[in-house]
Amino acid sequence: MDVLGTLASLKSNLQVLEDTLTELVPHFMALLKSPLTVLAARRSMRALVCSVVSTANVRKRDLLPDALMVVAKQWQMREPSAAGTPGETPVLETMLDSVDLHHPLPVAALTCVIPTVLKTLAAGLPSLQKVCGRALVVLEKQLKLGAELPDSIIPEVLDALGVALNQLSATRPATQAALLASSKHLIKEEDHIAKIADLFFSEEQPVRGIVIATLGEL
Repeated sequence: MDVLGTLASLKSNLQVLEDTLTELVPHFMALLKSPLTVLAARRSMRALVCSVVSTANVRKRDLLPDALMVVAKQWQMREPSAAGTPGETPVLETMLDSVDLHHPLPVAALTCVIPTVLKTLAAGLPSLQKVCGRALVVLEKQLKLGAELPDSIIPEVLDALGVALNQLSATRPATQAALLASSKHLIKEEDHIAKIADLFFSEEQPVRGIVIATLGEL
C-alpha cells in the first residue's frame, strides 16, 4: 500500500492509476474495513485520491478515504470523534455536499463517490435520512448529467434505491427522482426492469405508485 501511495505521487502514473481505479476501490474497501489494515489503507487511499480526483469534482476530496472507511465499517451512525474522522459534522455529509452537481463526474471521481452513496442508502436507517437525501440528489443529478456507471454496478444501484424507497419514507420524493433518472439512463436489461417491478409488491400504496410511474418511463 505504501508503494501505491508512492506511485500516486508521480504524475507519470496518473493515467494508469485512473484506468485501474475501478478495480482498486473494492480492494481498498476490504482493507478499510479491517482494523489491521485500515490506517495504511486510508493513508494510501488519500494519496491516490489526491492524485486522480480533482477538487473541481469533489471539493473535499481529502475526505473521500474517511467517507469510504465509514461506509466500509458501517459506521454511518457514529459521531466523527468516535469514527476517527475530522471535523464536527459527519464526514459523509461534508463530502457529499462538496460533490459537483453541474458536471458529470469523471470515472475516477465517480468510482470513489458511488460506494459512499450506495452503501449509505442500502443501510436503510431512518436516522440517516439527511445524508441519504443528499446521496439521492448526487445520484440523480449525476445520472441526468450523463455520468457513466459500469454495467456491473447497476443491480447494486437498484437494490439500494429499493431499500431507500421502502424504508426511508421522508426521502421518497428524492428516491423517486433517482429511480426515474435510473430508468432513463441506466436500465439496459430485462433483469433491471424486473428489479424495479419487484418493488411493486410493497404493502405501502405510495411505494407502488412510484414504481408504476417509474415503469411508465421505460
